[in-house]
Amino acid sequence: MPTGAEIFSVLFTTGGGWIAIIALLALLGVIFKWFGSLGQNKAFIVGAVSTIVLIIGLFVAGIPQMFGIFGTQTFAALPEAIIPPEQVEKPQTLTQPAPQDNVGVGGECRFVQNTHELKTAIKNLENASSLGYLAGSIAAESDGITHDTGTATSGATLSYTSLNVPPCKAGSIYVLGTSGVGTASARMAFTSFPTVSEYQIQGAAQDVIAVQGYDRQGNTRSNGLANGSTTIADQFISGAGTTDGTAYYRNTTLAQGGTLQGQLGYDTNGTSTVFGNYGLTTYNKATGQYEHNALADDGVIFSFDSVDASKFSSSSFTLNQIDDISLKSVPCPATIVANRNAEACWKARTLSATDGEVLLKFQLSADVGDPIATGDNPVLCVDDKVYFRDADGQIKYDFYSAGGTNQGVAGVCLTFVVA
Repeated sequence: MPTGAEIFSVLFTTGGGWIAIIALLALLGVIFKWFGSLGQNKAFIVGAVSTIVLIIGLFVAGIPQMFGIFGTQTFAALPEAIIPPEQVEKPQTLTQPAPQDNVGVGGECRFVQNTHELKTAIKNLENASSLGYLAGSIAAESDGITHDTGTATSGATLSYTSLNVPPCKAGSIYVLGTSGVGTASARMAFTSFPTVSEYQIQGAAQDVIAVQGYDRQGNTRSNGLANGSTTIADQFISGAGTTDGTAYYRNTTLAQGGTLQGQLGYDTNGTSTVFGNYGLTTYNKATGQYEHNALADDGVIFSFDSVDASKFSSSSFTLNQIDDISLKSVPCPATIVANRNAEACWKARTLSATDGEVLLKFQLSADVGDPIATGDNPVLCVDDKVYFRDADGQIKYDFYSAGGTNQGVAGVCLTFVVA
């Protein structure tokens, strides 16, 4: 219920209140002074008009609303100073928290200049004691647009290379794989919110892989002769930079329905290198530390080509890990189908020299026909997956370019001599 002071304040601080007061005085004048002289009819008309004006003035001033008449008791017309606190409109709260930075350091956007400097280096995790930082082709990109490119500096101590990007962007810094032995490809997420930021991408040198075949008892069964001859010493067969290594599983007669079982050993050349992509590095703002998936879980692909579908089906070969390298059967990537004629595939994490010799076990079955000729010998290949810039100018993550060029370092293919 409004107090007398509130009603008084409204009447004397609003236009509608003054109208009501004037109309009230006019009505009282009619009643007490002019009633007799004006005549009954004229007095009635003047009184009626004054009454109507009085009601309008009170309504405009908001007096009826204060008592809940003609609407809710909102006190909308009251001066702000006398509005009850519980009736004052409160600011609305957000239904969702403010968005956080997507990746990298993030923070307030400081648009000081037209570019933001990404100070970048590639830290050698596999050989930090001898060569702390690696050289490599680097590029900063977001939304499919390359903002800047450069070459990271190698050496025992830290030396940054600057990449200039637009401010207030989120994207990736790529270490691009090159053909042949060099620095493994890698990626790091960035945000260009402060004016300058520093990034150390975790990386390693890359090298080719070598393969050796064993029988079930662990006896070596592979060499580099096309006919699987035993006239040279059994050995690991390696790729050579950009050229595939070609190994042969020594002569094994395999009739229709027959099965061959054995083991395969894989080893990275070099003492501090990897075969495959080196993964993704991110920066944890809470801890102030770089976090890194050092060995990408899809850095290596094993692919099987039956060669002669009249002797071996696409499911005639099985591959399983003995040493844990996250081996998993997967659909064959399009570039592996196109360039390795693959029918069955398995992905594995990037292999490292620190793994030593990685052992897998296999089984090959002549489940369709009887292998009798050289053209019946199936093949297993291994390739590395890397970031690279394709001929169309786009950065891609694959094993081969669109034109069929093997990316990264060369792979190794093992032919099973079963005929």
